[in-house]
Amino acid sequence: MTGELRDVLRAVDFLAPLDDETLDELVTHARRVHYTTGQRIVSELETGADVFVVVSGTADVVVEPRRGERRVLHALGPGGAFGEMSSLTGGLRSATVVTTADCELVIIRDAVFDRLRERRPEVALALLRTLGKRLGDAEHAIDELLAARSEAAPPPH
Repeated sequence: MTGELRDVLRAVDFLAPLDDETLDELVTHARRVHYTTGQRIVSELETGADVFVVVSGTADVVVEPRRGERRVLHALGPGGAFGEMSSLTGGLRSATVVTTADCELVIIRDAVFDRLRERRPEVALALLRTLGKRLGDAEHAIDELLAARSEAAPPPH
């Protein structure tokens, strides 16, 4: 089972540079959990800094800028990860993650992830690249929302 989980962790872009021994160590300290379809795994603006990796199933990363107006940022499948931003910054969760099919996840506790980043700087660098890409994607999404809003607004009288 360790080999299977190691392969899933290796699919995560910021964990890909790690050797088998380090990945096996992560698996040893990780906790496996199951969620059923439609369950909320984490919520936007809640505290928490653990990192989650999807082993099987699917989930959507969503934000709800206005009550009842849910926007899907992206879908996660096996090898998809979330929670690393909160782990890195210590801030609140930036999005909600909801299962779209039954999911099995691996949870890497924040303290374990912190130690990994300290020992293996290549993880921190890969994580910064990932977060930079997400920031660019978020800016693009904001530009699209603003453009759609200005197109939908009635012209001034």
